[in-house]
Amino acid sequence: MKLLRLLLILLIGIAYALAGAVYKVKVNSSLNIRSAANTSSKIVGSLKNGQYIYATSVSNGWAKFYKGYVSTTYLTKITANANYYANVDLNFRTGPSTSYSIITTLKKNTKVTYFGRDPFTTSWAVTNRGYALAKYLSAIPKTSKTQSGSKPTPTNNASVKNLVTSLLVFEEGTNPKGVCVPYIDSLGYPTIGYGQLCKAQKVSNLSQANSACSSYTKSCSAAKAKQWLSNEIDSKTSCINNYSNIKKAYNKASNKRKAIIISMAYQLGCAGLAQFTTTLNHMGNGSWSSASNSMLDSLWARQTPNRAKRHAYVIKNNNCGSDFCKNYGW
Repeated sequence: MKLLRLLLILLIGIAYALAGAVYKVKVNSSLNIRSAANTSSKIVGSLKNGQYIYATSVSNGWAKFYKGYVSTTYLTKITANANYYANVDLNFRTGPSTSYSIITTLKKNTKVTYFGRDPFTTSWAVTNRGYALAKYLSAIPKTSKTQSGSKPTPTNNASVKNLVTSLLVFEEGTNPKGVCVPYIDSLGYPTIGYGQLCKAQKVSNLSQANSACSSYTKSCSAAKAKQWLSNEIDSKTSCINNYSNIKKAYNKASNKRKAIIISMAYQLGCAGLAQFTTTLNHMGNGSWSSASNSMLDSLWARQTPNRAKRHAYVIKNNNCGSDFCKNYGW
């Protein structure tokens, strides 16, 4: 009886050790995703070489993730040192949607390992803790350690800071009842001030938003809301330097175009913006019209079409026209 119990404990331990791992696809063409852990089951999708998945379990040569099962013959288990941190209290899930189960919730500034974007939902990141919204992950600065309460480096270019501040005040908006009154943003997240996320978890009513934002409302004031916005702008301006493609585009841009790039980083996170490889390559080469077209041909543009159109216009024309320049305060 004791032997059986020990064997059971051992088997559970092995299963646990295999669960919750990140794998990289290694194939010449594509890897089939199947509905069950065998080659005779239905093919429900495919993965490409170099893509990442977070497998919740592995058994008999098959890895299970949110889309189905893939053969471990074509997977490489990978690990790496922490390279990002959660910039809010952040949920990590078994799949790239708030409908998937929460594996763990990490406090703001907790370090994680970010491997890459989910192959099917690019706004979500594959990490060592599970799937998380990429916009709420920030790269750890190479020259310093991120600690709780640390402040981002102030934005050096005052003109750009002024431009992007007025732009974001318009684009992010506030609760009509005041900057210190929580509200639910367009994606369903509890928000306060000028787009300051309270918690990276969707809510369904204002009561839940008020609860999620309670720690912010205690210290909120008009000046504090502006400070939160200022800190976020500095943070996003700083993290641009951690991505060569964003940095090249930013250095090529005029001040108004710089403000748009920071605004996109504010909305998407630097990790998210870095995935706009075609757009950023056009920017880095000074092909602003092509960059504008590429911006509009994206999931981001489909999710926030009006904002994307305004941003793309500025990138193309280096101005915003009289129709919405006044809204930006430019």
